[in-house]
Amino acid sequence: MLSNCGGYWLKWEGDAVTGNLVDAPRWDHEPKMTPVLLELIAAFVAGKADSAALLAASQEDPALRELRLNTRAFLRGDEE
Repeated sequence: MLSNCGGYWLKWEGDAVTGNLVDAPRWDHEPKMTPVLLELIAAFVAGKADSAALLAASQEDPALRELRLNTRAFLRGDEE
């Protein structure tokens, strides 16, 4: 586990980790990222996954974003 040391901040909730994992300035403590499975972090630390895998896992799926926005509009009662 990494503590709050320097610029390496990670937030761990259940099986997901968010934080400054890949391609973000060290001082950015809360970059916009999708949570990444803890198993992937463990694989990265063990040398079994690379930073490209972390970056790909941290990016939001456009289809999922559209579904979330459509669901919110439906719950608000917005008409199409």
